[in-house]
This record gives sequence, C-alpha cells and structure tokens, in this order.
Amino acid sequence: MTNSSTPAELPGTRGDPEHEMRGRILSATEARFRHYGYNKTTVADIASDLGVSTAYIYKFFASKHAICEAMVGEMVTRIGSAMEDVVDGPGPASEKLRLLYRTTLERSLSLYFDDRKMHELVCVAQDTRYEAVDRYKDRIRDCVRGIVEQGRARGEFETRTPLSDVVDAIWISLVPFAHPTVLEHLNDNVDLQRHARHMADLALRGMAKT
Repeated sequence: MTNSSTPAELPGTRGDPEHEMRGRILSATEARFRHYGYNKTTVADIASDLGVSTAYIYKFFASKHAICEAMVGEMVTRIGSAMEDVVDGPGPASEKLRLLYRTTLERSLSLYFDDRKMHELVCVAQDTRYEAVDRYKDRIRDCVRGIVEQGRARGEFETRTPLSDVVDAIWISLVPFAHPTVLEHLNDNVDLQRHARHMADLALRGMAKT
C-alpha cells in the first residue's frame, strides 16, 4: 500500500521542494495560526516571525493561500499515513475495516478540534476546495480499496459486486467521520464512536459471503 513516489507539488509552491526553509515557513505559520487564527495572520507576519523579508517567503510560496494549502496538506497527511498503516498492518481485512473507521474518526477529531483555530483553517480549506483536500479524499478511497482487495483475495468478502461500487459505498460512508464541518455539527450530540462501529458492521455485512 505504501507509495514511495514523490507526490506532485501543490499549487502555488515554488523553489526547491527539499529546501529547509519550506518547513520553517510552515512551522511558523502553524504557530501563528494556533495563536492568532487564520484571518488575523498575514504573510508579512510570518516573515517577521522568521526574521526574513516578505519577498523571501514568496520565493517558496506564491501567496498566503499557497502556504495554507501546503499546511493543510501536511495536516491531513498525518491522518492519511495513519490510515495507510491500518491497510499495511496485520490481521484480517474485516478487522482492518473496523479499525479504518475508528482511526479516521479519532485522528480527525484530534486534528480538527484540539485547537479551534486550526479547525478554522481546515474549514477554509474545505470551502476553498484546496487540491490538498481532494488528494486526501483520494487517499481515503485508496485505503478502502486496499482493504477490500485484501478481503477478496483472502476469501473474506464476496466478489460478485463490482469493486468500484463497493469502494464508492464504503468511501462515502467514511466521509462523515473525516469531514470537519460534519463532525462539528455531530460531535456534541451524537456518540460518534458507536456510529462508526455500526457503519463498519453494516459495510461488512454487505460484503459477507453468502
């Protein structure tokens, strides 16, 4: 499941992708967002925190939007990596699918809600349709496909239904546990852990061999 290829650059990134300044810019941006929030942060603020000129920041990112997209990409990559660890880990595919729902929910809640100002950034990313978010959705779909393919190869799941239909159905059922706005509306009034378990059980019943 692990992909060793280098991912394509996100829109608005510039210069050497391995330059250490990129990481410093993203770290400074995250620190400022956590303190002041997205709307109260400017590129000039980030440059000042780093002791460099605004023009120097623009050698690596075309705009504040580009910095934010790269930062969101880093954030959701943490969830995606945890999901891929589930796919690549030991155990039957049925247990991996249950763990995928739980991991998606727990990592999303931790990332989006431990710090409300970071939640604000992720919501901006959703509303702006950052490419990083679309890539994250594709990564979730790939994880689902990996588990279903494993289950079929090992004789755990039925093979009559087209693979793409099964992957689409499971992927869309995972979206509520990964989407920051949906989680915000549900988190205070719904036992999300219980619903994640029920959704996983329902998916597994649908794939059971008869």
